[in-house]
Amino acid sequence: MGNRFCGTTTRGPAKLGDFKRIVPHERLQACRSSLVAAFLTFGSFQMVPAAFAQPFQPVSQLTSWYTDRSPVDVEIVGTKGVGLEAHLISPPRMLQFRLERAYLHLVIRRDQPPSSVASLSFDLPTGLPSALFQAPPDQVEARGDPIRQLTAADWASRAVRISLSGSNLAGGLELASSELRSCKGKKIQDDLYLLNKDHGPSCVKWSLGSGIKYIAQYSDNVQLLVQCSSAPLGCKMFVPFEGFLASISFNESHLATWRAVTEKVTDFLRSKKYR
Repeated sequence: MGNRFCGTTTRGPAKLGDFKRIVPHERLQACRSSLVAAFLTFGSFQMVPAAFAQPFQPVSQLTSWYTDRSPVDVEIVGTKGVGLEAHLISPPRMLQFRLERAYLHLVIRRDQPPSSVASLSFDLPTGLPSALFQAPPDQVEARGDPIRQLTAADWASRAVRISLSGSNLAGGLELASSELRSCKGKKIQDDLYLLNKDHGPSCVKWSLGSGIKYIAQYSDNVQLLVQCSSAPLGCKMFVPFEGFLASISFNESHLATWRAVTEKVTDFLRSKKYR
């Protein structure tokens, strides 16, 4: 199935570098003219209240991301089991979001067998879609927001990526926290420790995989594993959110302020919930 951008259909994932091929200059100008007309009609480029009043209609698939800032509905539904054995949990658990399409990298949603996945990112200083800071200025509708094209390094230092899956439930968090508590090694700061795999068999399990492993003291009862590498968004951890575990990735420069990052992620997700 093709992807739609500014009245043009593409096949498969599109890249920012492909926009000039996908959207000819004349069509891009026509799109801008339409947006200007909308501005003159409604007096603002922000989503008007009528957009929030529309019925919730979750998308099933989105294999490309664009700088399109129109609203999209995303639903994550709690499931257990793998493959054909997957089934909805009881009582039902779900997350529903309405947000600009530019936030989204990937959305997959199936009814049978039930499955729902979404990947998105935002800019930490502004809360705007990270994609807007990668695209050339002439491909971004700024809407008066402080948007400028960043270098790859600057973009990575400001971006946080969130992955949500209906199968990532917070039910096992208590057991995981209990195991991680015994694995605390050298103290880095008040709420962050190196993982010491020599503290027991379970600690060896948590130490597997590449990168340096840390244990973050999320609360009195919750410990979270942080896995970091030198990749642009090389630090990864799972953060509890309304019965689910959201996987977040951010630049290693934010490791010391990991708590502030998780708080911004939680605030962001709450602000985008469909009401």
